[in-house]
Amino acid sequence: MKKLVMIINYLEVAPDTNQGEEMLKTYYYLDTNSQQQGPVSSDELTQYGVTRGTQVWREDMSDWQSAGSVPELSSIFQPQPKTSAIYTIDTKMAKNPLFTFPKPYLNYIGTGKLFGLVYIINAVLSLLLPFIIMYIVIDNNYFENVGVNYVFAFIFMWLTVVFACWIGSLLWWNRRKKVTEVGSSEFIAFPIISDIIQTTGEWLGTLIGIIGGGGGLVATIFLGHDIDRLFEAMGMEFMQFGILTIVIGPIIGFCIILLSRLLAELLRVFASLANNTKEIANNIKNNTAGNSKN
Repeated sequence: MKKLVMIINYLEVAPDTNQGEEMLKTYYYLDTNSQQQGPVSSDELTQYGVTRGTQVWREDMSDWQSAGSVPELSSIFQPQPKTSAIYTIDTKMAKNPLFTFPKPYLNYIGTGKLFGLVYIINAVLSLLLPFIIMYIVIDNNYFENVGVNYVFAFIFMWLTVVFACWIGSLLWWNRRKKVTEVGSSEFIAFPIISDIIQTTGEWLGTLIGIIGGGGGLVATIFLGHDIDRLFEAMGMEFMQFGILTIVIGPIIGFCIILLSRLLAELLRVFASLANNTKEIANNIKNNTAGNSKN
């Protein structure tokens, strides 16, 4: 009988561990009038109007905290946008195909890869240029009432143009790879424009040098001093220097390449200054933040 009474007394006095755990999950909170309310269990807080910014406290906390900063309560609060109307609109737009279909283009244009199209287009145009020149020659009635030497002069000249344009096309095609390197920089426009200027100059200088030197030599063999007529029929009146075209053509091409390089390097200087200025500003900002912490 005594043992039975001791067991009953022990059960009445012994702490309920489950009840203690539940007590740890109850919170007090401050209402909109800064009045203490509670205790309320964690899963009922939102029913009493408690939000992420509401001050809450429980027995094992040293001070009041905002509900959103308590790790145990993070799961019951959904992050709220600063402007609910704008958040709602953005959410609806993100699900509407009318607004999402141009997303690949928007992501593409945000990088420097878009400029790669310039290189590809110019590479293709360079391959089309010989056929454009042939059309111009035919349209100028070059082959009417001319001797066989004029026909052979044009054929070899045209093959020289094809060779020059092939070199030019490869130049554009290989330079497009630089776009990927430049795209990782903070400032994209200056480096890419400078490279386009340089590539354009090298392309034009290469064409004029090869056509003027090689084509001029071939035309001179067949036409002698009458090579200017062929250049005129090709729409290249600026190359009418007679036999001297063999020398003047490469010189003009070299000068164009040199000038384009100069302009491109000047633009790269501006881009380098901009990058260095931003890097210095970031270093100063980081140093200032580090000193303030110390």
